[in-house]
Amino acid sequence: MKKKKEYRSNKGIVYGKLMVGILLSLSLIIWAIVAGRDGGVLSAIVLVIIALTIAVFFIGYTIRELKSVKQGLPVEDERSKKVMNLAFAKAYLISIYLILFLSWASDDLIQFKDVSQGLNVSILGMAIIFGLCWLYYNRRPDI
Repeated sequence: MKKKKEYRSNKGIVYGKLMVGILLSLSLIIWAIVAGRDGGVLSAIVLVIIALTIAVFFIGYTIRELKSVKQGLPVEDERSKKVMNLAFAKAYLISIYLILFLSWASDDLIQFKDVSQGLNVSILGMAIIFGLCWLYYNRRPDI
């Protein structure tokens, strides 16, 4: 009975993460549609490519995690928690520098329509930085 309950719980966690990925992809596609209507065709194409990359990543992640759950392995173990903590810490520090750079560059190099566009770019950059940090620490064998 306990195994069934744990299996359902782990399965629910995996599907919850998949829903986050789907919602993120859909919001990027909506953002791309709005950007495309405003004349930003290049930014719309880039956003669609990012959305499709995120969708493919989350689908692959879900398939891999569901196979692990079927084998009886937990969704999160000590190593994965440590990888997440290290990735969060490093991404936080790098994101501070990203936001400082964007605030400095918004005067001359980058022209944002308004403050919300700069905020959206910084949040998207933070998400990408976290993903790259997670990939880096997840690939390291000595953690």
